Amino acid sequence: MNISIAVCTWNWAEMLSRCLSHLTQLEIPQDVKWEVIVVDNNSTDDTQQVISEYLSRLPLRSFFEPRQGISFARNKALLEARGELIIQIDTDALADKNLVASYWEASKRWPRAEYFGGAIEPLFESEPKKWVTANLHLLEGAILIRNLGATERELRPGEQAFGANLAYRSSVFRNKSFNVRLGHVGQERLFGEETEILEGVRDRGGFGVWVPAATVKHFVPNSRLTPKYLRRYFFGMGRSHVRMGKGPDAKKIFGVPRPLYRQVVCEFGKYLLEKIKFSPHWVEPYVRTYEMLGVMKESRGAREI
Repeated sequence: MNISIAVCTWNWAEMLSRCLSHLTQLEIPQDVKWEVIVVDNNSTDDTQQVISEYLSRLPLRSFFEPRQGISFARNKALLEARGELIIQIDTDALADKNLVASYWEASKRWPRAEYFGGAIEPLFESEPKKWVTANLHLLEGAILIRNLGATERELRPGEQAFGANLAYRSSVFRNKSFNVRLGHVGQERLFGEETEILEGVRDRGGFGVWVPAATVKHFVPNSRLTPKYLRRYFFGMGRSHVRMGKGPDAKKIFGVPRPLYRQVVCEFGKYLLEKIKFSPHWVEPYVRTYEMLGVMKESRGAREI
């Protein structure tokens, strides 16, 4: 088997149907054997019905993972996948018809590359507000969009491919799996499961490649374009930093790095000032505030453990 496409899903049957519908339109190279792996992560909606509707339309195999959490689901997909190249896309990602061909050809052009990242274009539910468009550079991870240019090239240090559209050689996971302490668990926003894998590749001297021709459109519901969602997202990001060992290295008060107490007050003050001025620049201090609060929360928890 050349390629496995892995889709992990939880309680989003309608979007899963749209995702699988786009996979039926893929243009597969003649020299490629492929499969679609769908992992139902303990869904309680119509997910199983949607899967059954596509069994005759795709080379699809489905599996059930009862342990809640995206890392559990992705590890199940890795265990079952037969492909030498594993393409990971999100349930709310709609694949371009050339997705498989683009990754397959890139994998042959770059035989030493261990992973590949593709473009993620936003598909907004409705026209985003000005504060969103003015801060897209800060919100790429939160709303899952990615564009690192039109040139296929080696990814530079610090450049991150996003998991909504990512391909790995199966050898990456020969002695490694996704960290189940990281990644979304139901409605809880935690992150870093892909970052940890990709940084591990780099730490041992490997590299990834940016493949702009491998494109998906990512659905961005209005519910993600709210201060409430940003608060939850960046709070979870801060917690994830601590779980990945990336919290600030400083003296601690009650388990929390001491400088954070002052920094969080300063950032929240900046946020209030920008809001008073009706400026779209309130977003940066707002998300920094909640990211630091997430670090503080997880640092206290780590101390208690």
